[in-house]
Amino acid sequence: QSESCALKEFWLHNMSIGDDGASALADGLVGNTSLKELRLSCNTSGITDVGWSAFSKLLCDTSSVNNTYLSNHTLELIGRWNNGDTPPDIVHYLEMKQDLAVSQVEMVKVKVIMSHPHLNMEPFFPWRLKFLPLVVAYFDAVKSIFGLSETGQDLSIVYQFVRGMPLFVVRSYAGENVHRKRKRDEREA
Repeated sequence: QSESCALKEFWLHNMSIGDDGASALADGLVGNTSLKELRLSCNTSGITDVGWSAFSKLLCDTSSVNNTYLSNHTLELIGRWNNGDTPPDIVHYLEMKQDLAVSQVEMVKVKVIMSHPHLNMEPFFPWRLKFLPLVVAYFDAVKSIFGLSETGQDLSIVYQFVRGMPLFVVRSYAGENVHRKRKRDEREA
């Protein structure tokens, strides 16, 4: 977790680390920003579903948006050279960054959107509509990463804002129309 750490690969071939070792490694790699490959023999490592779930949580902790954000987005390999004997859910997270050819920052966005399709926007209501353009821009960036035309989540977010503060939206819209009418009246006069 040190910023000065430059370790890129860690080899644990033919070592039986078991579930406890896998959990300890996963806990130790939470703040990792340099290690890309954790090489181990999955068949001889003694790791069961319990240990693999620790690695899955390390790569994408879906318990909250903040935990997903803090997940490890640097690792590209856990197991052998081709992830051949690594469980499919782990391989999915490891290969996603390479398949999408995205940066670490973009990978965070992708994991958040994939893991939390219905984000709660209520905490952002105090900022009123000032925050809405940032949220829509965020979703536009994610859509461009996936190459999708619409995810539907951006419309859901706009709906949450309008539903959460309907009078503010109506007053803002009405005020805009009054302002436009005044300008039109001034031009006609």
